[in-house]
Amino acid sequence: GDEGVLLLMSESTYSNQEGRTLTEHTLQENFHKLISNAQGRVFVAIFSSNMNRVQMIVNAAVASGRRVALDGRSMMSYAEIAVRQGLLKIPKGFVLPMREMPNIPDNQVLVILTGGQGEQGSALQRMSIGEHKHIKLKEGDTVVVSSNPIPGNELSYQQIGNDIVRLGAFYYSNKDHDVYGTGL
Repeated sequence: GDEGVLLLMSESTYSNQEGRTLTEHTLQENFHKLISNAQGRVFVAIFSSNMNRVQMIVNAAVASGRRVALDGRSMMSYAEIAVRQGLLKIPKGFVLPMREMPNIPDNQVLVILTGGQGEQGSALQRMSIGEHKHIKLKEGDTVVVSSNPIPGNELSYQQIGNDIVRLGAFYYSNKDHDVYGTGL
């Protein structure tokens, strides 16, 4: 306080786990590899408020020649605000509405969506059980879930992963692939 400090904020998520978290730079490289190597459509589920991560995925999509759609109410709200504030930059012509994605060649599709925590009714959960309005997951799709389940969501998180694999899609989560950093 003598030095003019008014507030100390400390965050302790994952403090009980040994080791280090991945850097955001490492994640950018991993997203580029996954997305550029995918043959079919790509779906990435993340926290809708993490616009830095959304930008990484957009960058990887653009570099791979994929058009981008955003799905989920909170994802759309956060992205709209971030674009207006200049925090999210998507090149002109790369964003399409979800309803147009089925008309694009599979190797040119990338959807950033909600549901990375296994939430009931989220875009990813509806896709995993075939109840999404515009998209049906299919064999050859790639689904990346860039999150760790928060306590209490483990079962629904795992169920969505099981449903996705059952549909024949490639499934990448932080359990087996480096697709999530805590953001700290």
